[in-house]
Amino acid sequence: MNKILDAFFWRDPYTGKRRPRLVFWGAALALVAVVVAAVATGLFVTHSPAALAPTPTFPPPTATPLPSPTFTPSPVPTATPVPVTEKDKLLAEIRGCEKDPARWTLTDQHQWKWKVLSEPKCALDGLSRAVAWYIAVRAMGYAADDEEVAGALGYPNGQIPLATSKTWWTYFATAGKRGYAPLVYHFYPGIRQWKVKSGRIGGITLTPRGCYYANHVEKGRVVSWSTYGFPFQIECYVYEDFTADHSVYQFGDVVGMEEEPKQYRFPLLFAYSPETGWVHLGRIKDKKFWHEPVNDVETVARNWGTEVWNVEWVTRTWGVQPRPLPSGWEQASYDDYDKAFQSNKPQIVQWFLQHATYSVKPPNR
Repeated sequence: MNKILDAFFWRDPYTGKRRPRLVFWGAALALVAVVVAAVATGLFVTHSPAALAPTPTFPPPTATPLPSPTFTPSPVPTATPVPVTEKDKLLAEIRGCEKDPARWTLTDQHQWKWKVLSEPKCALDGLSRAVAWYIAVRAMGYAADDEEVAGALGYPNGQIPLATSKTWWTYFATAGKRGYAPLVYHFYPGIRQWKVKSGRIGGITLTPRGCYYANHVEKGRVVSWSTYGFPFQIECYVYEDFTADHSVYQFGDVVGMEEEPKQYRFPLLFAYSPETGWVHLGRIKDKKFWHEPVNDVETVARNWGTEVWNVEWVTRTWGVQPRPLPSGWEQASYDDYDKAFQSNKPQIVQWFLQHATYSVKPPNR
């Protein structure tokens, strides 16, 4: 102990008291510095932001669940939509057209007593579809009972007037007057015919000419032609310009051909009722109504707001292609075909009786 004291103190010889050595003062100052540093460190730790912040608490650790497998069903394949064609739109418009002809509009046309079927357009489209069927059967190799062309046009076969001979009678209007006209109907079951011009299928052109309601005024009152057994409300004239140079016929395996030296224009009659739609009645038999073709079809078609009706139009608008001409038609004999037709005439008449749309008694003459 004395050694420690002697290390830090020395004894004064005069007074006998211990005096601090310089090493004492150095140790004291070091001790003070350590105390000050410790106090400062404690104050910093207790008053720092980290010390003032609450101590976070954490939930006890839990096991992380493994994801359960999921099954994603394969998408059900959907059918590729069929594009809507112009013909589809046309058929839809005809099906949805106003059925009552009393609501249609017939307007006057210059220098004609007959009228233009102007509204609705779908009514004229319905007439054009019946004309397309006529052209297909008249010139493109389809028979009157051919389901192929009927399906392509959405036009039912069987729109046939009742007859027991080659001549039918119908009512018609000329210059506002009622009269009878004998009609000839040349479409028969199982018989195909083509019109050929310059070696190509064609040679007929049709244009609408005039429509009228099936009635007339008599003694100040309107008389419907239904009084006489006529079942249609509107009748329309359509002119055919025939410019083919050959007609080809086929009945079964028998093919016939005849040359056509003349060109001519003759009137056809089409009629409408809500029950039957548009029906081809036939062509007027009396040749006083026949004329030479006139180059006015484009003008007339434009005035009616329609196209020129011919084989190319049927193919372009309705998608009906002409059937191929029978092989060897250029050397075929018309007499052979006519014999085959005449031998089957009873069956043809029976077919007409089964597929008749209407019957009109001919006048007593």
